[in-house]
Amino acid sequence: MLSRREFDGLIADFVERTRKPMEQALNDAALSPGDIDDILLVGGTTYIPAVKEFVREFFGKEPEHKVNPIEVVALGAAVATLKEGIKEKETPGKIRRPVEISDVISRSLGVLTSDGTVPKIITRNTKIPIRQTQLYTNSWDYMDEGIISVYQGESMYPEEEGFLGEFWFEIEPKPAGESKIDITFGGGEEFGILHVTAHDHDSGNVRKVKMEAVGRLTKKEKNKWMKKMLNMHAIKVQVVNVETEDTLNYYLNPNAHIRDVRKDLMRKGILSKGMGIFYRDDELDDEQRVKDTAIKDGSGLELRQKQK
Repeated sequence: MLSRREFDGLIADFVERTRKPMEQALNDAALSPGDIDDILLVGGTTYIPAVKEFVREFFGKEPEHKVNPIEVVALGAAVATLKEGIKEKETPGKIRRPVEISDVISRSLGVLTSDGTVPKIITRNTKIPIRQTQLYTNSWDYMDEGIISVYQGESMYPEEEGFLGEFWFEIEPKPAGESKIDITFGGGEEFGILHVTAHDHDSGNVRKVKMEAVGRLTKKEKNKWMKKMLNMHAIKVQVVNVETEDTLNYYLNPNAHIRDVRKDLMRKGILSKGMGIFYRDDELDDEQRVKDTAIKDGSGLELRQKQK
């Protein structure tokens, strides 16, 4: 059981990370914390006292408590629905007007160029759905193909950006600077999906690729968070299905039973019915706790048919 102080310590880094987005939102709107009349908390996470205190400290005022943070999500959905069908309508004592609501791109999107930078094709806070095209050219003489590398983020440098993906694209060989290549980004039609189209004017070649937006946490950050959440005693193992050769890096909670591990591995699709979990050729019993086994950090587990 975690104490409140321990829990607050675990989430402190993540709560602090909300400061920059709040500052950025105010900056985009040319406002300061003192210009905000009311603060509406949305979502279950805002029930956490540390989150409320952080918001109170940032804005210098008490957040609004009249609206349920869970119900407000449904209310927002209702308002979004109303905006589609309600026209301006005058009623006794009040005027109802359409509500202006816009979905926007949360992070800028661009492609890596030959000078090592990532110019933006779609900038952050652009309303969606959106299709935006940028014209590019060949950097070297008589290139017959190029690689389209797509990044998201606000930096001009790829090492500070989130990498979405890349693909090769054939073009008509021409002297440097003479090719005309359109790169088109389309976003907002499918949640979390970016549609990328490359079109070479000279050859007529067109290639279309779908890319998924990446999470904001790096793999290293996710691993660090998992270890924190498991009270810094998580056991990292590599799970291998000996029949399919599928592998999975996995964190074991020392307090979990093997049956819980079994259920989780089945949900992840790497473990099938009739298979056992083996450590150093010994099959683990479902009633065992992980901490009562000899499993070592950095070791491996094998998934194979149960012993008769």
